[in-house]
Amino acid sequence: MNSPSLILICLSLTCYAQPPVPNVYLDLNYDKTNHFDGITPNQLQNLKGNIHVLTQYSHEVEFKPDGSFRKGELIIGTPTYTFVFAPDKKIKEEWTYEKKEGVPAFKAYYHDFKNGKRDSTLFIRNGKVFPKSHCTYDQSDFLIQEYENEEGGKAMEKQILSTDQRGDTLIQKRKEYSQCFLHHQLIKTVQNNDRIYLYEYSPAGALRQKEIYASERQELIEKFDEQGNLIYEYVMRYKDSTLDYTNERTRKYDTKGNCLEQKEVYVEKEYTRKTHDLYHYLNDRLVSITRGEDNMAELTYTKEGDFIKRKYYYADEKFTYKYDTKGNWVERIMYIAGKPYNINVRKITYY
Repeated sequence: MNSPSLILICLSLTCYAQPPVPNVYLDLNYDKTNHFDGITPNQLQNLKGNIHVLTQYSHEVEFKPDGSFRKGELIIGTPTYTFVFAPDKKIKEEWTYEKKEGVPAFKAYYHDFKNGKRDSTLFIRNGKVFPKSHCTYDQSDFLIQEYENEEGGKAMEKQILSTDQRGDTLIQKRKEYSQCFLHHQLIKTVQNNDRIYLYEYSPAGALRQKEIYASERQELIEKFDEQGNLIYEYVMRYKDSTLDYTNERTRKYDTKGNCLEQKEVYVEKEYTRKTHDLYHYLNDRLVSITRGEDNMAELTYTKEGDFIKRKYYYADEKFTYKYDTKGNWVERIMYIAGKPYNINVRKITYY
């Protein structure tokens, strides 16, 4: 006869081993070759149902004299936001907040969120709406015009984008930077602070390599496979015009885009550090990261597929949740080293 503890373990593994729901919201709204945005993947992770509006408010923790806690002040910035989705699950609007719940300070309306194309933006101050910018696209969804108003809407609308067509090459200029396109593919960005971005593509049109230069010194090389996975990264940092250190990473993936291993070589003067990390999955969910005999991370999940515990060699994070009937969390409390760290509350409406 099976013991009660064995039965509980088996039931736990059955729930835990359920494969994740296909991440449609993430696939439709996030381009992983622009992985410098580390926030959006977390915002879109594990969403379910036909969501119309998702608002998240992030709060500090306020402790009471008796040791209990409650929601404290609103945390302004990326943790507090609103997404408005179209019926096809693509993001059409993004709102940000500055002072209090329910009162957005900025709204962006998107032509194509995944590729960072906005239709228009506006500011909201003391209940008044001030148009900020709007864009025009051609039949191939390529940006051809962009206009902007000064905050307050008193100034005349002005065009902030100028174009120069030279054969198959198109140069677009703004006050802060200019971009060069070949057959509507971005191949170069030059910022006014002397930073230059170079892009190369495969014959199929997928981004293959990105390079960054600053003051004519190369700072970054990134290479991608045909699926958009980052497979190579080489970082160079300088101090007083002299190379201070380099950091080289190579990654391997499975056919589903899960990272299987990462090799890293860090070089600083006479010091060199080499590491080799292996990533382990259970039904496409990352459950641990190992480095030789050392366990660098352990991750466990709720039956809904959200992190319930993330244990790293440098930190121990735990989460508690409340869910709605669709299986999306509407309250999440994060604990670090056993102490409450923040409280996130979601308000979700559905089509």
